[in-house]
Parts: sequence; structure tokens; C-alpha cells
Amino acid sequence: MRHLALSHQIILAPAVIVVILVGLITWTLPQIEEMRSGIATIRNQGYSLEQLQIAMSSIGHLHETTDSLPGETKDETDELRFQYIEQAGLVREALQQSIHYDNLPGDDKQYIQSQIAKLELAEANAQATPLDANVLARLEEIRSDGALTKRSAYLNFYNKIDASAPMLINASLLVLLACIVLTVLLSVWSIRRICRRLGTIADHAREATGLPAEKNPNNRFTGNGDQLEQLDQHISTMTRRMANSIGSEMLLQGAESERRRIAMDIHDQILSELSSIRRKIDNLGIDTSSLNSDIDEAINNIRDVMDNLHPQVLDILGLEAALDSQLRKVAPKEDMPTYHLNVDKAIDKALGSDGRIQLYRIAVEAITNILRHSKCKRFEVNGRVNNNEIIFTIEDNGIGFDPNNTRSLGQGLKNIAYRANSLGAKLNWQRSRFSSGMLLSLQMQMQ
Repeated sequence: MRHLALSHQIILAPAVIVVILVGLITWTLPQIEEMRSGIATIRNQGYSLEQLQIAMSSIGHLHETTDSLPGETKDETDELRFQYIEQAGLVREALQQSIHYDNLPGDDKQYIQSQIAKLELAEANAQATPLDANVLARLEEIRSDGALTKRSAYLNFYNKIDASAPMLINASLLVLLACIVLTVLLSVWSIRRICRRLGTIADHAREATGLPAEKNPNNRFTGNGDQLEQLDQHISTMTRRMANSIGSEMLLQGAESERRRIAMDIHDQILSELSSIRRKIDNLGIDTSSLNSDIDEAINNIRDVMDNLHPQVLDILGLEAALDSQLRKVAPKEDMPTYHLNVDKAIDKALGSDGRIQLYRIAVEAITNILRHSKCKRFEVNGRVNNNEIIFTIEDNGIGFDPNNTRSLGQGLKNIAYRANSLGAKLNWQRSRFSSGMLLSLQMQMQ
């Protein structure tokens, strides 16, 4: 269930409970149906006995009417015949109902059907047809046997209920207990898994904004707060920081564009005017070597300012040549440490002009910090492409620093973080491979 969808995790506990309850219902339905059938049998037997009792009572009246026929007058005879036919219909209907709702033995059923046939004949001919002389005794015998059968069926049904009820109750209680336990376990599992996934999302949001992830994953969502509210706070923080990051990126891009424009203006105007002034001084015909030297120094200083604003070498020869040019400017210093520089040309192709200048600024800032603060004897600058990923590292063997101590992070290191964020790169500070010093690592996907 490692890759179980969130919606499936939410409905997992109810689905398991439904399956268990369906199984319980499927198991109990046959037994409930058997009970219902037993109740129906007992009810039908009771109804049949009631109908037999009604038929026996009506047969008594029927015999009295038969004995009174014929009457003293024609009208009295017609009246008695009408009463006979009416009572015969009641007896016939009661007998029919008694054999319809009861499973009588074959002989008893045939006897009752023979009496029904006589009654139907009497109704059809509108004449009195005498029933068997012992019909009441036979019906009483059938009713007594039916009563015994009903009592036996009732006892059997009661015994089945007495045996089945505890089993059904125990099974229902066990299933209810199992449902409660499974509901609790699955709910706890689902809650922990969902919270863990929410915590992972929150960590990604924190990492996207440059904040460290929660050190203890079990503490991502603790306390009495709403977990979704906490996640919403993380995402809101991420949104604000991303907005600030985008603003910073646009600001950096705008600054670089302005630097490039200023460098071009200096080149086109100030350098051009200084070069024109120098040519005019040379045409004066006097010794102007000292003045020419000052002008050349001013031109070189202006070129350095232009390179600092926007290095032309970077656009022409690429990142490695631009960094090498920058290092050569500071190499004549006596305390300059030895260095190694190796940057893959594929990085220049992978990064656009904006990405290349941002990476150049990061490298220059890091090298400047190394030369100012690390007291190292050696540092290395390496850039390579591996599996469609750009890996850029700067490493020294100096005194190092604690990257987790915010007080030790100057504006230069903060600028490095801002620029890395604008590149979409993962910035990491760690101990150097040397016996001392620091390693700056940048990892980013090729565009």
C-alpha cells in the first residue's frame, strides 16, 4: 500500500467495514430466512386450525338447517334452502382456506376435498346435500392432529431460535469489535500516512524557499493545530518567499542589464574620449610621456571598472576564461594562494547569458571571500556536466566557517544564496575534502 492514492486511503477504513458487514449479512441471511420460514409455518398452521374451527361451527348450523327442511310452507322451505346455501358457502370457504395454508396428510386432505365437492354441488343445484354423518368427528380429529403438529413445530422453532440466537449475537459482537478495532487501526494508519505526506509537501515547500527541512520527521505535524492549516501556512510562506525570490531575480536581472548598459556607455563615450585626448596630446610635439602614462593608467582603471560592471570576456570566451582573467588580476599578490580552475565548456552552452553572468558573480563572490577570510594555501574551482545536471564547486583548505551560524553569514554569502535561488540551483555548504576549509556546491538541471 506504499503507492495507495490519497482518496483510496481515506475510504479504506469505511470500505473494509462495509466488506465485513456484507460478509456478516451474507452469513446471517440464510438463518434469518429459516427463522422467517418457521414463523410463517406456525402462523399458517394456526390460521388453518382457526378455519377448521369455523367450518365445524358452521357445519353444526348447517345440520340444523338440513333437519328443518322441508318447511311447513313453500316460503319457509325457500328461506331454509337459502340459509343452507349461505351456510354451505361459509363451510366450503373455511375448508378451502384450511387446506390451503396447511400441509395436511394426504388422507385428511382428500377427505376435506370430498366434503368441499359436496358443498359445491349443493350450491350449484341450490339443494341441500347431506355431508358425511361423522364429518364433525373427522374434522375434530384432523384439528387435534393439526394442533399437535403446530405444537411440535413451535417447539422445534423455539429450540432452533434458542440455539441460533446466542451464535448470532456472539458473531455480531465479534464483528462489531473487529470493525471497531480495524476502524481505529486503519484510521491511525491513514492519519499517520497522510500527515507524513503532508509533512513531505511542507518540507518541499520549505526547501523551495531555502529553509531547512524539519529535523525530526515525526514532529512535522504535532500539537493541537489543524494539520491542513499548518500546511497552508507553509505554502503561504513558500508563496511569499517565491514572490520575493522572483522579485530578487528580476532585480538582479535588471541590475545586470544596467551594468551592461553602463559598461557600454563607458566604452563608447569615456574611453573613446580619453583615446582621442591622448592622440591630440601626442600631436603637440612636446614631451608628454608622464601625461600619457597617467592617461593610460586611467584607461586601464576604467577598463577594470567595465570588467567589474560586465566582463566582456564572459560573453566572448566563456565562463572559464572570464574567471581565469579575474584570477590573473589578483595573482601578482605575494600572499595569493595556488589555485586550480577547470570549467566544462558545456556549461556555457547549457546556461543562457543571464544564467552565465549569475554563475560568474557567484564564483567571483566566493573567490573574493576565500582570498579575504579563509587564510587558505590552495583553492579549486570546478564545473562539470553530469547526467544532464550542472555541478559547480569551489573548495579551499582554509579555516572554514559555520554555515548554520547566521551571524557568520555576511552580505556576500547572502548574495550567493540569492543568485543561486535565481538560477534554480541547490546551494550546499559543507566541509572540504582537504583537512580543513569549506566546499561550496551548486547543483542545477540543464535547461
